[in-house]
Amino acid sequence: SLPQLTGFSEQVRSRGMRPTSRLVEYRAVTTEQDRDAGFFPEGTPLIRMTRVRCANDVPIGIHSAFLPRDVADRAGFSERALRTDPSMSLYARLESAGVRITWAEDFLRSRAADRPEAKLLGVRPGTPVMDVLRLTRHDGDRLMEVVRTVLLGDRYTFVAYLERHPATAGLGGLVTHAREEEVARR
Repeated sequence: SLPQLTGFSEQVRSRGMRPTSRLVEYRAVTTEQDRDAGFFPEGTPLIRMTRVRCANDVPIGIHSAFLPRDVADRAGFSERALRTDPSMSLYARLESAGVRITWAEDFLRSRAADRPEAKLLGVRPGTPVMDVLRLTRHDGDRLMEVVRTVLLGDRYTFVAYLERHPATAGLGGLVTHAREEEVARR
């Protein structure tokens, strides 16, 4: 469900399943090398890691995450650690290293899986997926993660609990819509 900020491993465990990952890519990048990396201030040294995420060894999605190198180093989130421990949770490692994750924005859209994604997930190109862009912050408002997640539509469900606040009715939709357009242009 969406009202609480959780990571993939926490979500899978809460459903009584075992989360694992297969590391596809781990490399240093700059903010200029990828559209999603551009959310970080120019010149920020980044690590890009791509993992196929599984529940009970069944592929659920692909996470392509960008972390500032200093945050990855602080949490011991290295290529070797990821290859050694396929059940490693980024959020658990960060919090055990003293990084206080505070909030995130998720931007969701449905689309069709492209050929490389379909190959990694073991499905046909064109299979419905949910594309989620998450901007995660720590220590108040510092951006600590940009992750693009591609989730198989038949294996993952988002549930949102919404409350109506009459004093702000009508405003939220406009703000949300404008924010989604801003992100979509990046």
